[in-house]
Amino acid sequence: MRKTAALLIFSLIMFSFLVACYSVDMNPENPESQNVSGIWGVFISKESTVSFRYPEKNDSICSCNKGRSSSDPDTSIELWNMTQKGLNVTATNVTTGAPVASGFWSGGMLLLKGISASWSANAVIWEKACCFEAIDTNGHRLHGIKMGGISAGCQTGMDKWETNQENALSANSSLISTKAGVIEYKILGDSGPYILAFHGGQGGYDQIKAFAPGIIGKGFRILTWSRPGYLRTPLPAVSSPQDQADAATALLDALGIDQVAAIGGSAGGPPLFYFAQRHPDRIWALIAESAVSQTYTPHSEYPYVNELVYMFTNPGGMWVFNAMFEYSTEATIRILLRTLSTHDAVSFNAWIAQIMANPDRINIIKTVILSMSPSTPRMDGTANDLAYDTQLGYLPLSEITTPTLVIHGTHDGDVDPVHAIYSKATIPGARLMWIEGGSHLLVLSDHADEVNRAELDFLNSLKP
Repeated sequence: MRKTAALLIFSLIMFSFLVACYSVDMNPENPESQNVSGIWGVFISKESTVSFRYPEKNDSICSCNKGRSSSDPDTSIELWNMTQKGLNVTATNVTTGAPVASGFWSGGMLLLKGISASWSANAVIWEKACCFEAIDTNGHRLHGIKMGGISAGCQTGMDKWETNQENALSANSSLISTKAGVIEYKILGDSGPYILAFHGGQGGYDQIKAFAPGIIGKGFRILTWSRPGYLRTPLPAVSSPQDQADAATALLDALGIDQVAAIGGSAGGPPLFYFAQRHPDRIWALIAESAVSQTYTPHSEYPYVNELVYMFTNPGGMWVFNAMFEYSTEATIRILLRTLSTHDAVSFNAWIAQIMANPDRINIIKTVILSMSPSTPRMDGTANDLAYDTQLGYLPLSEITTPTLVIHGTHDGDVDPVHAIYSKATIPGARLMWIEGGSHLLVLSDHADEVNRAELDFLNSLKP
C-alpha cells in the first residue's frame, strides 16, 4: 500500500514537472502564438556599438527600434526567410536561397545556431513574433524586424507608416485621363517654360525634389509625372520605353502643353531619349543625368545589390530600409552609396566622413530614400524597368535632333559611364559634362552646385 502511494505521489510529481516544463515551451506567450515564419530584415552590428536609451518620442518608423540604435558603420543587413514548424525554426537567405540558421524554442527563447556552426545565439522575441534581438557568440547583436504588417500579425508601424506616405503622395498630386490612360502628375512653379521630368527607377512624380532640386523655382514650371507602374499611374499590359515616351506626349496633349524641355536620369533615360526621338516637335532641350542609354545590368558583384533590389520590388521592403536608416544611419548610407559608386576604399571612406559631418547631406540621403518609399506602389514600375532595360541594346540616339546636355559622374557605380560616352558620341551635337568623383547621385557630389548652374545655363540659353 505504501509502495503504491509512494509510486502515485512520485508519478504526480513527475507529471507536474513535465507539465511545467512543457508549458514553458507551449506557453501562449511563446512559440505557438508567436510563430516567426516570414521574411525578416536582420541588422547585424558589433554588440559594443548598440545603445539602449529611453525613447523620447513614440514615433519610431518601427516599434522594434524604440530605444535602440547602433553606431556601427559596418552594420550589415541580411534578409531571412524564417519558417517555423512546431518548436523548430529554419532560416534561409532570401536572395541566395542558402541556409542561414536553424533553431528551436526553449524556455520562452528562440535558440539559433548558424548553419556553419560559426555562431549561436539566444534570441528574445517580442511584439507578437515581429521583432527579435540576440547577441551571438561572436559578439554581434542581431536586430530582426519582420517584413510584414497587420496582415502578418505585426503592429510594428509598417501599415501606419506606408498609409501616411501614400496619403501624403496622393494629396500632393493630380490625376488626368489621357489617350494613354490615367496619369499622375504635379506642376511645380507658376510661370515660365515647362520642363518635363522623367524620374528614375523606384521613383515617381515626387523624385524630382530628391534628385534635381537645383532646377526647381528657377524660372521654369516643372511638370513631373509618375511613369506607368509607379504610384497612381497604372501599368498597362505593355509599357516599353517607347510606350512611355508616347504616354508623356499624351500627358502634354491632355494638359494643353505644346513644347517642353525634358530632363531625366537613370532608368528614366530610355523613355526620355525615345520622347526626343519620337516626338521632336514637342521638345526644345534635353538633359540626361546619369541616364541609361543602352543595355543596363545591375552590378551584382557589389555588396547588398541583391538585398536592395529585393527591398525595392517587394512589399514592405523600403519600410525595412527606412527602419535600418533609423536604427543605424551611417551603415545604411554606406550600403546605399557603395552600390552607387566606384570609389576605392580610401576615397569612399573620405566621402562618407564628409557626409556624416554635414547634416544637410544626411538629410539629402533621407529625402532620396523617402523618394523611393514605400515600395508597394512603386514596385511594378521598377520591375517593368528592369525587364526592359536589361535587354535594351543600343538606343537609336543618332535620330535625336534636340540640343542635348549629358551629365554623368566619373564614379557612377549604378549606370556605367559608358552610357554617357555612347550618348555623347551618338546624339548629334551633344555636350558631355563629366562630374569628377561623382556617383550615381550627383546631388551628393562636391560639384552639385556646378551641375545646377550648368543645367540652368543650358536651359536659359535655349528657352523659347
